[in-house]
Amino acid sequence: MAAALGTTVKAVVEAAESIRRPAANGISPLDSACASVTGDRVREIVEGALLRVALALQPRARSAEEQRVDAEELWRRLYDLPRHQRLVLAELSPPFWSPALVERLAEESKRVAQSDPDEAHALAELGLQVAKRAGSAHR
Repeated sequence: MAAALGTTVKAVVEAAESIRRPAANGISPLDSACASVTGDRVREIVEGALLRVALALQPRARSAEEQRVDAEELWRRLYDLPRHQRLVLAELSPPFWSPALVERLAEESKRVAQSDPDEAHALAELGLQVAKRAGSAHR
């Protein structure tokens, strides 16, 4: 929604909060608008609208298919990195803390197991680290 408005979520939240903040005269813009109409009803309407905006700005859960697509992109970003850099990136970067990436790493580990057992082991270890992070991030 913020993107559709050409702004950031933070800016929308700040704007919404500003109409509730008291002005120099001690009356908030929201209270001032409510003064000429039945104040309680207008307040209910405005606060309800603000609540709906806040809820709309909450990140939505991504579908399993979207998560798999994301995991494929994350794997592409990891693929060419040296093993130690993969671990560091996966440890420090929350986008990599994905159960779908854990699955993708397991698939890749199985795929290379015959031809490159060391790489298969490294990928399994990376998957384990990501799984630990993903588990703590999704609690």
